Amino acid sequence: MAVLPDPASSRCLLVGVSAYSEEGMDDLPAVANNLEKLRAVLMDPEVWGLPEQHCVILRPAGAEEVLDAVHSLTKRAEDTFVLYYAGHGLLDLEHGKGLHLAMPRSSPDLLHRAVRYKSVVDALQDPRSRARRNLVILDCCYSGAASGGRMGRKRLPPEEPPAEGVFLLTATKRNEQAKAPQGQPLTDFTAELVSVLWEGIANDRRYLDLDTLYRELYGRMRQRNRTSPQLSSSGLPAELALARNRQYREPPPGPSAAERTAAATGPRPRRPTRGLAAAVTVLAAVTVLALDPFAGGGSKAGGKSASPPAAGSLLRASASGFTGNVDLSREGRTDWVQWGYLPKDRGVTAEFTGGPAESECRQTNITCVTRRADAFVIGDFTALGTEPPFRLHASRQPVSFSWTGGAAPHESATGVRSVVYQGGPGAGFRILVPSKDTTRVFRLYVSYRQGSIRFSASLRNGGAPAYSASADTASGPPNENYFRVYEMTFRTPEPSLLEVAITLESNHGGGNVTLMAATLQ
Repeated sequence: MAVLPDPASSRCLLVGVSAYSEEGMDDLPAVANNLEKLRAVLMDPEVWGLPEQHCVILRPAGAEEVLDAVHSLTKRAEDTFVLYYAGHGLLDLEHGKGLHLAMPRSSPDLLHRAVRYKSVVDALQDPRSRARRNLVILDCCYSGAASGGRMGRKRLPPEEPPAEGVFLLTATKRNEQAKAPQGQPLTDFTAELVSVLWEGIANDRRYLDLDTLYRELYGRMRQRNRTSPQLSSSGLPAELALARNRQYREPPPGPSAAERTAAATGPRPRRPTRGLAAAVTVLAAVTVLALDPFAGGGSKAGGKSASPPAAGSLLRASASGFTGNVDLSREGRTDWVQWGYLPKDRGVTAEFTGGPAESECRQTNITCVTRRADAFVIGDFTALGTEPPFRLHASRQPVSFSWTGGAAPHESATGVRSVVYQGGPGAGFRILVPSKDTTRVFRLYVSYRQGSIRFSASLRNGGAPAYSASADTASGPPNENYFRVYEMTFRTPEPSLLEVAITLESNHGGGNVTLMAATLQ
C-alpha cells in the first residue's frame, strides 16, 4: 500500500539551470517556469502540502552549491528527500563517467564544471543523511543514462543495482534528448508531471504512487510521440506516493451496524395465502433462471446451490510494476523462493523435494531453486504450457534479487538475475500456497513480453471472491520485458490453499511468461 510521505518531515530541492555562458549550450527559458510551477503544486495542501520552507528552489552558479544543498537538506529530512533537476544533461563517454548535470558554465568540453550524477548518489548515501528514502527526478537529455548502460558504440559505467533507498524517475531513456519547445512555458516532461500531480488520475487509488505516476507519464508522452520516461528503484515504487489523487472519491458508505442488525432481526413476515405463495414460487423460479449465467433456455433451475462463503475468509490482491533489487530474506519473513538461479560457474544446481502437508504442494525434480533454509511453505510451480520451461540468466534485465539465510548450496547471493520462463501455446505457471486462520501476504514476481497475460488468484475453499487481472504489451513499447509484482493478502478459517496462476493468453510473436521469485509473510 502506498504511503504519502509526511510533509513536515520531508524536504525538496528543486534545481534548475536556464542560462548558459559556453558556446553550443542553448538557454532553456522554460526551466525557470518549471521550478516555480512544480513548487506551487507540491506545496498545495490538496496535492502534498509541503511547507514553504521545506521546498527550496536553487539556481546554482556551480556544482558545489548543488552538492552542498543536498548534504544540508538530507540531514534535515527524516522521511523523504526529493531532488529535481531541469537543464542540460551531458555525457562523458570518453572517460566512462556517465551522466553529468550541466551548470551555467558547463559544456561537453568542460565537464568538470558540471555535477556528476554519481556524486549526487554519494551525497544521498552519506551516513549523516537522515532521510529514509530519496526520490530523484531528472528532466534533462540522456537522463536515463543515470542508471548506466550502452550509448551508441560507447559504453557507460557498468549498470549496477539502483542505490539503496533511491528512486529515480527520468524524462528520457539513456539515448534520448529531452524536449523544451520554444514558446512553451514548461518543458515537455515537467508539463506532464505537473499536470498529473495537479489533476490526479481517474482510478480507485487515494494516492499517486510512483508506479502509477510513471505509467501515466509514459502513456501521455508516448501518445504525443515524445520521449520515453524511465523509472528505477531499489524498492517497490507502488509503496511510495508523491501526491494525493485529486480524482479519488471515497466509496459510498455501507449500512450502519444498527441497519445491519435490523435487517438480520427484523419482524417475521406473515405467512402468505396459498395463491400468493404460488406466485412467489413462480417468481423465484423465474429469478433464478434470469440470474444463473449457466442456465439454458427452458432448463430447470435445478442442481446444487452455491455453498455459503466461509466465515473469516479473506482475499485481496493488487498488481504493480517493480525495478531494482529485491531483498527476499527481508521481505519473506515466513518463506521465500527464487526460481532459476544459475551460479556463475553454471555447474551447481540445487534440487528440492517435499513441501507442505498438502499433496498438491509436493512437487519434485525442480532444479535451480533457492529457498529460505528453515522453511518450505511456498509450493513449487507447475508449468501449464505445452513446451518445457527453461532457465535463463537474464543479465540485462533491470531487476535482481538478493538473500541471506538460504538453503545450501546457495546460502547467500546478491544481484541474481536468473529466471525460469516458458513460451508457446498456453504458457504459464501455477503455484499453491497454504492458507490458515492468520492473515498472510504473498508476493509473486514475474515478467512477460510480446503478448497478453492473465493473472488469477483464488482460495480453494471458495470463501472469498477470486481475483483476476489482464495486461497486454500491445499498448507499450515493442520488444520490451514488463516486470510485475502481484500482492495477495489472504486467510481462511480452516487450512486450505491459495492458488495463483499466470498464463499467456495471446502471443504477439516471441511471447513468453517468466517466473522470478516469491515471498510470504
